[in-house]
Amino acid sequence: MNEKDLIGARRDTVVSPPHAAATATEKYTIWEAPYACRLMKVIYESAVAITGVATNYTNVNCGTVAGTTATEKSNRDYLNATNEAAYTPRAHYAPAGGQALAAGDRVYVEIEKVGSGLDIPALRWTVEYDTGLTS
Repeated sequence: MNEKDLIGARRDTVVSPPHAAATATEKYTIWEAPYACRLMKVIYESAVAITGVATNYTNVNCGTVAGTTATEKSNRDYLNATNEAAYTPRAHYAPAGGQALAAGDRVYVEIEKVGSGLDIPALRWTVEYDTGLTS
């Protein structure tokens, strides 16, 4: 028996590095499907508060990659009045019923600089996925 034969949800966690305001847009692969599965949710949280600003902000985008095709699935734009409290998990992407992934498909995060950008601290990302097996 191997992991994919076990019933139920799985969770993998990774930390993306901090992003300085002056840094150009960066993209990271944070997870790769070990086998065909359903992506249920991508959650993130920061150890420090993030405070959005009216101009010169940063977007935190999340997407999937199948083969060589990347598709943005969700975004959080840190504009004025868009803030995060420290240690408050936020579901970034949670498709109803999950998204089918093939073995080797990936989840990426893009820290997108707008204008002069905004400092984004290291973020803890949790990917929830399920084999789809029921018995």
